[in-house]
Amino acid sequence: MPLQTMDRCVYFLICLLTIGVVGCSSFVQFSSKSEIGKSVKVYDNKQSKIVEELQSLLGMPYCFGGNYQCFDCSGLTQKVYASVGIKLPRTAQEQSKLGKQVAVNELKIGDLLFFGNGSEISHVGVYVGDGEVIHSSSSRGVVRDKFNNLPMRFKFAKRLLE
Repeated sequence: MPLQTMDRCVYFLICLLTIGVVGCSSFVQFSSKSEIGKSVKVYDNKQSKIVEELQSLLGMPYCFGGNYQCFDCSGLTQKVYASVGIKLPRTAQEQSKLGKQVAVNELKIGDLLFFGNGSEISHVGVYVGDGEVIHSSSSRGVVRDKFNNLPMRFKFAKRLLE
């Protein structure tokens, strides 16, 4: 193979690798631990602590019942709220009975978002600003998602932090 052809092949491979890395950057950035809290206004120390705790847990695996090495949705909210001295009940259904209900357009960092079907509450996540929620997905573990992109039916939001 002539040198000029070899140089073109190497150049082509470098370009493909660069496109692959750059093309994936928006996906990686979306759930990056370093991005949480950068574009949202934190109102007080408890909200700041919740953001820090959630940031440290991004990427943790899902497990039903949850513990400190893996989390289901309500186990995650229990852990995060414990970091600010608030003890939550074990299930999302029980957690949904606490706090003051708030409208979607009034959401603040740390508000709990509840999802389900009918009168049943089956999922909970924590609002982190900019239309985003951090929750424990059964298929992806602890992740940050756009609130409007979740496949579950939103029921209501509750505020426990005042």
